[in-house]
Amino acid sequence: MEITQITPTQKGRYALFADGAFLFSVHPDILAAAHLKVGDQLTVERLEELRVESEFKITKERALRLLGTRSYTAAQLRERLERYAEPDIAAQTVERMEELGLIDDEQYALACARDLLRLKGYAPRRIYQELCRRGIAQWMAQEAVDGLEEDQSDQRLLELVRRKYGKSLGDPKGKQRAFQGLARLGYGYEEIRRAIAQVLEEDGLEEE
Repeated sequence: MEITQITPTQKGRYALFADGAFLFSVHPDILAAAHLKVGDQLTVERLEELRVESEFKITKERALRLLGTRSYTAAQLRERLERYAEPDIAAQTVERMEELGLIDDEQYALACARDLLRLKGYAPRRIYQELCRRGIAQWMAQEAVDGLEEDQSDQRLLELVRRKYGKSLGDPKGKQRAFQGLARLGYGYEEIRRAIAQVLEEDGLEEE
């Protein structure tokens, strides 16, 4: 096929035409490396190679921009990239980001587990569910949860009970709200009951 036109696009790429028909947009670096010019004769196979190389380059740049704003799991990044790129190219891009150390699901899981406990007060069970929802493998999510100190989780629960519900625990409706709210965070009935009882005892109140 003969390259008949190469036209810059508004996105900073180049529209490639062969035999008078538009083929695809190519990244400028790929265009320069291939030394493409009007009049060149290329096989269909070579054109496909250039298209894939260009899409891979574009997708890598998109991945770097995304990772510059926040952390992603491999699954999250792949899902975002597949909105613009073919699944194979998105998967290859994620693998490249992992090779560069820009994605590390294990480290993400550990950091996220700590943040969910410290900032949101999630119970280990809820943390595990949230990590899995974000695309972390089940075994990795479990390891991250297991890495949390048990007494740290217990202390966080006591702090939540005291801070959010301490003033209303003497009232049955207030205690019910506490149970409901803490259950949504993933705490079990017995955990909540013990924590409420301890807070009431420390505050010199009687449990109804």
